Amino acid sequence: MYFSFGSYTITINKWETSGEMVIFSQSFGLDSIEIDSLVSLDTEYYSISYISNNDRLLIQLRTLNKQKPVLIFDYENQFLIIGLSDAIYFIDVSQKHSFKKIHIEYDVFYGFYTLHHLGIRDFFIAYTELSILSVNYHGLILWEYHSSDIITNILLNSNKVSFAIDQPSKNLMNLDLYTGKIL
Repeated sequence: MYFSFGSYTITINKWETSGEMVIFSQSFGLDSIEIDSLVSLDTEYYSISYISNNDRLLIQLRTLNKQKPVLIFDYENQFLIIGLSDAIYFIDVSQKHSFKKIHIEYDVFYGFYTLHHLGIRDFFIAYTELSILSVNYHGLILWEYHSSDIITNILLNSNKVSFAIDQPSKNLMNLDLYTGKIL
């Protein structure tokens, strides 16, 4: 699968074994980074190729529970953020290194919401089965909300995050987008 973003292209490949990724990387002479995710019987192997002008990088990763990697870039296209089932990884694509990992314990990562459409370029929202996090593009968690039940139906507007909790007695909840405080 290919994605074109102006001056660079992202390719995502799925592999049967980690050895196939290594052979692919070596045969094309790509610089590579290996993401150290957990391994289990349900492990799936992916590679993300980043190509910009003559600069190439291969990011090798493993994911659990058949969850595909989720990707976002910062607004300057310098950092690639990768969400996997057990962690969020921050890659500096120009320096070709992983510089931050947010480990997700006792929970499952689901996705990201960028806030560019709201004019916010400093942070994004990451959500898991039981949590909502506000994170800046350098990997600093600004605030976190944790639930004991499954979070669903997340909506964002210019000043709040609205969501439902999969619990019959609860209705829509609201958090301040900038502080995470319950409204």
